[in-house]
Amino acid sequence: MYTVFKEEKMKKFSKRILIISLLIFLAHINPYLDACTTFCLKYGKNLVFGRNYDWNIDYGFVMVNKRSLVKRALNFFDPSARPAEWISKYGSITFNQYGKEYPMGGMNEAGLVVEVMWLDSTRFPASDERPALGELPWVQYQLDNFSSVKEVIDSDKSIRIVTNSQPIHFLVSDKTGQTATIEFLNGKMVYHAEKNLPFKALTNNTYVDSIKYLHDHKGFGGDNDISSSEESLDRFVRTANMLKNYKKAKKKDIVDYAFSVLESVKQQRGTQWSIVYDIKNMMVHFKTKRAPEIKIFKFKDFDFSCPTPPKAINMHTEKIGDIGSHFVEYSTAINRELIGASFRGTEFLKHIPEEALD
Repeated sequence: MYTVFKEEKMKKFSKRILIISLLIFLAHINPYLDACTTFCLKYGKNLVFGRNYDWNIDYGFVMVNKRSLVKRALNFFDPSARPAEWISKYGSITFNQYGKEYPMGGMNEAGLVVEVMWLDSTRFPASDERPALGELPWVQYQLDNFSSVKEVIDSDKSIRIVTNSQPIHFLVSDKTGQTATIEFLNGKMVYHAEKNLPFKALTNNTYVDSIKYLHDHKGFGGDNDISSSEESLDRFVRTANMLKNYKKAKKKDIVDYAFSVLESVKQQRGTQWSIVYDIKNMMVHFKTKRAPEIKIFKFKDFDFSCPTPPKAINMHTEKIGDIGSHFVEYSTAINRELIGASFRGTEFLKHIPEEALD
């Protein structure tokens, strides 16, 4: 949440209601975020990034974010932390469920992709002199400022995620095909890239534990059969296996293959969105459980300059195919509608007062 919400308005709300409401949200978020899957697949000149988003509700908007905007983090859970401040360098398009500037993931106009998954063992750094921001605003910060995986990793020197943020980890890829897992363990950033990233995939265990489990399976040095289980480690193994075997199916379109990977690891009850970023061609393909026909938008069809208004579209739009021309002008009413639907549709959040949602 940034200075879009003016501080003088925030003073009208009960700080206690806001904090209690958000703490309720934090306390119950885990059961629905523990099944996401991400991966990056590069073959020849083709480069795609796949993502399944799993939760108990499916509301979502695709939102266009502008370059050259001044932003300031609003740190509810650590008011003593110095808020991160920046001016967005790149425009981006993100998938948001609980409000603008809180993306679950997205891609910027430089081809950087950042996506999140739950990780119980996450421990963010303790308070220090670095300016801070929340875990989802961290995603927006990266998309706003950087074009490469290296820059994302290096940003840890200058900003930190607020200590008591949600325990998540990240898979990040850029237009060159560089990919990294980024985790915060025991208060420090831990990342795997290049030679330390033999398989560009991530589920809901640490990367080290996932690779160790992978080596117990046939085709990867072990004797265990590959399981069809929906558990995190088994999904990692199936994803790695399909990435390894793409060459055998190279006649198949790489975007279609990416959706096949996502289909193989989806949760029958929980997978709400499936997204494939075609990084090479700067296109995004996605579908939802409620609206299963694939939709596409192209970055070249959007103006990321500051003078024009930002745009957005409901992820469950009835439009199919290229939906770029169907985005509408973003408004606070759209954001309020999204927040209202998401909070009211979540059992443990539905009693939060309207003033807190405002």
